[in-house]
Amino acid sequence: MHKDKRIRKWLMGISLICLSLLSVGCSQNNKNEIQEEALTEITIPASFLQFTGNDVQESAQGYEAYCTDAQISGEDVVLQVTEQEKADLIKMNQDYIDDALADFTAENPQYSYELKEDFSRVTYRFDENIDPTVMASLLMGVTSMTVLNGIIENNESDWSIEVIIENCHTNKIVAEGTLPQDTIAFGESEWQQSYE
Repeated sequence: MHKDKRIRKWLMGISLICLSLLSVGCSQNNKNEIQEEALTEITIPASFLQFTGNDVQESAQGYEAYCTDAQISGEDVVLQVTEQEKADLIKMNQDYIDDALADFTAENPQYSYELKEDFSRVTYRFDENIDPTVMASLLMGVTSMTVLNGIIENNESDWSIEVIIENCHTNKIVAEGTLPQDTIAFGESEWQQSYE
């Protein structure tokens, strides 16, 4: 009888340990599910990497420092990000945009810009005397970072952006087009026409 009670206690003890291990396992599974649910998959498409002249392998490796995971899928880079990582990526890109635009407007008080909130259009107003480095930073850097923030923010890899360049003295269009389909090219004759 005495031995029977000890066996029953021992069996109850084992049962309780098993139940507690199961509950730990379940809560761990729930944590994993919550963690998986909290991750967002964002595709940086090959069209964007080609537009910016970035290698797919180097891009994936570069993102590893900022994302939970970065993998190559065909010619695309697929990111796995938490909400915080997503917000940090957008902020990092926005910091670059803000710095480049500050340099741009510091060059001439008549220079200005307009970035559409939905990432679909950028308008730059300057003249033919702009520093070529500032112009390159604007047209390639700001434009591509705006596109990238649109891809990340909206989780939309099918991207395009309208780019308009206006003469800041006349408000006439010097060049315009929609990237990546169009090529935006302008030179002396386009500037001349924008003064007429």
